[in-house]
Amino acid sequence: MAVFKNVDCDDFIGYKDLFDYISDAVEPFIGKEESDNWGIQKPAGIILYGPPGSGKIFWANKIAEITKYQFKEVKQHYLGATFVNGKHEDFNHFLVNAIKEENVLLFLEDFNTLMQEKNSPESANYEDQETKEIVLHYISKFEKEGVLVIGSADFLQGIDPEILAPGRFDVLIPIFPPNADERAELLLFNMIKDLNDKADLLTILKESKADSIDFWKPISEKMKAFSNTMIIDFTQSLKKKLRKEFLKNKDNKLIGEKLLESALKEASSKLTPDYLNKVDQFVEDVKKNNSDDFEDRILSLEAELETYKIQPKSENPIGFHHNE
Repeated sequence: MAVFKNVDCDDFIGYKDLFDYISDAVEPFIGKEESDNWGIQKPAGIILYGPPGSGKIFWANKIAEITKYQFKEVKQHYLGATFVNGKHEDFNHFLVNAIKEENVLLFLEDFNTLMQEKNSPESANYEDQETKEIVLHYISKFEKEGVLVIGSADFLQGIDPEILAPGRFDVLIPIFPPNADERAELLLFNMIKDLNDKADLLTILKESKADSIDFWKPISEKMKAFSNTMIIDFTQSLKKKLRKEFLKNKDNKLIGEKLLESALKEASSKLTPDYLNKVDQFVEDVKKNNSDDFEDRILSLEAELETYKIQPKSENPIGFHHNE
């Protein structure tokens, strides 16, 4: 694996296996050893796929940092004709201008919707189909012109095989929800983030012994299949509850189980059957495309999903329920 200088590895928790995998995938953008010695070409496009809230835009920015490419997010208003500052703009104009620049990373959200097969029920949107045709038209120029397009997808099912063909978007990188250990680390990180040394919250954390990862492990175990966003929601909710209790009674400096469970219930509101079904589909995609590289994560996430599955009756299909 390549070692990259001046790349900040301290702004994410865990995920060393994913960072190593991404570093290998983008190595052709860093030096010429792979191309000169092995004939390995730069990928024209990369798909980061994973459930909502798993951090795909974060990892796209990390790829821009590793490759030293300029990060540009393709805003929704470019995917169709529009007027920006009185000028007519569309995705074609945006892409042509990007190709003129040097070393640009373009980030496209909702990639699984934009790149649907023509016969798919979800492909009725004319603007989405036009976006796909423009990408296919210019994709052969991306490597030569120093453009890397990264698509962000919840899952891979339904994406047009033309897009996934070799030499196109054939680098598939799964972005997993955090595992139990990473969740505990993220909880602590988000609780102490941006606090000064004399912060009341820091005092409460120390009094409750919540300034260590061990404190957060039991609640982390209850957050099965939680996304990064849900963990942030939990910590924000808990901070507000702790502040409210502290203002009532400044002598109370302990984090009670009741507050933890209340914050957990609020954060769990996003743990819907729709979200869990997307996680389930994501697991199937990873098993098909990246199973050898992430075997432990697949098994762990599958086990967590099982806790939410409805035990099927003979006449009912398998689905998900939300544990309260």
